[in-house]
Amino acid sequence: KGQTWDGSQWSETGFWENNVPSYEVDGQGNLKPEYDAAHKILGGSWRMPTKTEIQELIDNCVCTNTNDYNGTGVAGMIFTSKKAGYTDKSIFIPATGYGLTSMLQESNSFFGINWSSSFNEGKAWTLSFDTNDLEASEFERIVGFTIRPVSK
Repeated sequence: KGQTWDGSQWSETGFWENNVPSYEVDGQGNLKPEYDAAHKILGGSWRMPTKTEIQELIDNCVCTNTNDYNGTGVAGMIFTSKKAGYTDKSIFIPATGYGLTSMLQESNSFFGINWSSSFNEGKAWTLSFDTNDLEASEFERIVGFTIRPVSK
């Protein structure tokens, strides 16, 4: 089920505006918990990752593309830690495509993009990947990307 930043039903016209109301973000430019979709849905200490955490994931992991994660038939990227003592730890982020104009886009290709809670001049930072690229990038909030929640 798609969610907007305030937890209500996703709408293709809901995010054309590039301005994030100042009451939604903290002093570091990250969404406050009450405006964080992962926290709103899951509660507790669950939240969307920050841009800094996304960059740390990119910088500190060996990234491997897979078309069949653990025999599930799901394509995506496995992030395995390069840090000493954690090299046996990994997370999987599926290549899900994205929602735009009430349709799922890129769902049959190897493309994944996940929201962060961080903003820069009204655009939100994301973790973006395909078969040849992995980066933190910015997008308008009009596009329906997935969220990979984090928790302490």
